[in-house]
Amino acid sequence: VGDHNITFQGRDDFGSWSNMAYTHLIIKSNPTSEIIYVSTNSTDEGTPITFRGQGNDEDGHIVTYEWRSSIDDIFSRSDDVEISHLSPGDHNITFKARDNEGVWSSPVVVQVHINSIPDVDIDSITPGESVYHNDLNGTQVTFNGSFEDSDGYAVDFEWISSLDGMLSNTSSFTYQIPSLSVGVHTISFRGQDDSGTWSSSVSVMLYVGAYPNGSIVSVSSSFVNEDESIDIELFGTDPD
Repeated sequence: VGDHNITFQGRDDFGSWSNMAYTHLIIKSNPTSEIIYVSTNSTDEGTPITFRGQGNDEDGHIVTYEWRSSIDDIFSRSDDVEISHLSPGDHNITFKARDNEGVWSSPVVVQVHINSIPDVDIDSITPGESVYHNDLNGTQVTFNGSFEDSDGYAVDFEWISSLDGMLSNTSSFTYQIPSLSVGVHTISFRGQDDSGTWSSSVSVMLYVGAYPNGSIVSVSSSFVNEDESIDIELFGTDPD
């Protein structure tokens, strides 16, 4: 690397040398680059990641940089970048620097995994989104949910009622209607993947009511004559 003066001459078969020929040759140093910091090598999609690199050129200066993903292509031309939109998957992240002569350094590589955030949905509530404690046609309500994850599988679930708290940790389950509090419930559902990431919660409204109850408290007599009066005491309640 440096400035070279190159000389050349030839000798014939009589031992005589030619005049000296001269030329000037400059050997340039290739720039170098290195990745000096990555905030994480594995995270969820949408989470910011910081990359820092540096370049060096012994006989010039660095004019630009390049960060490239094997999935998303070039995402920055600065030495320091924060990015939150890398696609889910396993990325080879390469970094290189270019000097003022237009020469690029050899790329350096780091691996980063971006985990896909799972999705869930509440598929059905049976018999419906309004149920009653003392309904003679049924005493149970069934909840069905579904889970999707492009790069993993489900390991846990949560069904939570705004009135009664945790209901279940399975994707689908059946619950006794009388065990639910009377009122309007917000039923939330979410799932966790094998990377430990929870989906966003989805929710529906569930109304739990109770039909009114009536009873005969007393009857003044079990036998009366026609045109005679009788006293009957009744009692009724309506929980909601």
